[in-house]
Amino acid sequence: MSIIHHYTSINTLALILKYQTIRFNRLDRVDDLSETGFYGKYQFGKFLFVSCWTDSSVESIPLWHMYTDNMRGVRISLESDWMYYRPLKPDPKYKFIQKGTLYAPIPFEKFFNDNYMILPFFFERDKLLKKVKYVDDPSIYLKDVVDLKVQPDGVTKMQIKEVNDFATYKKKIWSFQEEVRFVLFILPTIPIPPDGFSNENYLKSLPNHIMNSIINGNGPNLENFDIDIDAKVLDDVIVNQHIKDALKALPRGLHHDFVITYRGEPLSNKFSLKKQFSETCKKANIPYGRKTLKGVTFHDIRRTVKTNMAAAGLSKVYRDTILGHSLKGMDIHYIVPSDDDLTEAMDKYTKWLDGKMFPAIVDQTVDHKAQKNKL
Repeated sequence: MSIIHHYTSINTLALILKYQTIRFNRLDRVDDLSETGFYGKYQFGKFLFVSCWTDSSVESIPLWHMYTDNMRGVRISLESDWMYYRPLKPDPKYKFIQKGTLYAPIPFEKFFNDNYMILPFFFERDKLLKKVKYVDDPSIYLKDVVDLKVQPDGVTKMQIKEVNDFATYKKKIWSFQEEVRFVLFILPTIPIPPDGFSNENYLKSLPNHIMNSIINGNGPNLENFDIDIDAKVLDDVIVNQHIKDALKALPRGLHHDFVITYRGEPLSNKFSLKKQFSETCKKANIPYGRKTLKGVTFHDIRRTVKTNMAAAGLSKVYRDTILGHSLKGMDIHYIVPSDDDLTEAMDKYTKWLDGKMFPAIVDQTVDHKAQKNKL
């Protein structure tokens, strides 16, 4: 079983671990927008959803630059067979005829419903991962994939060819990515009638609806699509050690965006923050109070931040303004830092602090440059 890699931000990794899913993005929203123009006059970019990886075990400087924040992020490594397969259980109301037990990574109601259907290529697990082919002109291979013919009886019929090759061609300029992809082909549908799939009118109307949608470029009403990860695979997610340490250090059990609350609600005024700080320290097993050995106080936070800002090289004016301290003397009249100035100062402080807390992340650029000779 192969290992594949994905370059992304720490926040995205946190979301993957939180929801235990991998997101597929619409093809017309990925980095190479020209991909949507390879299919002649048809806009298949609105129907194709991809999850993009690389199978190269060698870390890539360009990919770090493209998919992380200033070379600060994470490269996730997973087994290529990461999807969570379980028995397919259609709702009896659909009257879906199923022989034996089928296993799929997507519940039935999520791959066939009133709004869309996903072509079920995922039943063949060994054919899900596709190697991207880099050529001079991908349109040569894809521009004639739709064969539209009017029958003698006036009925128009559409045949889509080379479906397995969809979203697998890119221009040679992208070959440095050494990309592999998972591809979903999602088509818009019409509401399933009460008597299920066997309804004669439904069987006639659905193909016409799909054909007209493709002709007019009306893709499904989806921006992305998520597929569950097998929990066993998540046990073996490979990340850099400093990312692993950072994730382990994150607090658990927070179900909202506020770290400090009062009776489960956000703090309502500036005084309640000080009031609840002692209780928060107690719950976190942090010594509190000036009379306690190694105890901290609320004021210590401001003192520490201001001291660190000085060590990071921020001027006194910026330190005072950011922390809400009053300017003194002539500074009151002649120095008025702009929002951009303060933002730049905070960025400078943040980079300095990151260097102290996560030196491996900050030094990542240097490490990767050292690897250039290996590429």
